[in-house]
Amino acid sequence: MESTDDTSILENMTNQFKPHSGSIVFKKGDEEAKMKELTWENGYITEFTENIDIVGSQPMTITFVVSAQVIKIGGAQFEQNWPK
Repeated sequence: MESTDDTSILENMTNQFKPHSGSIVFKKGDEEAKMKELTWENGYITEFTENIDIVGSQPMTITFVVSAQVIKIGGAQFEQNWPK
């Protein structure tokens, strides 16, 4: 995803003992229209990278990995039965 000044992903990643819920809205190309939304519950950010591409059309991008108990996208839902 394109990088912004929002640091909430890093804040959640550094608070490793507190799970969080979140969502990512995917938009249609250069439009503001929502194409789909990925949501998660009881999740942890396990990996984070930020890249700078001087030549490309997206100068800064963020890649991160979420390990979550519940992940939803469209009509699909995945639930991991974690031990309590």
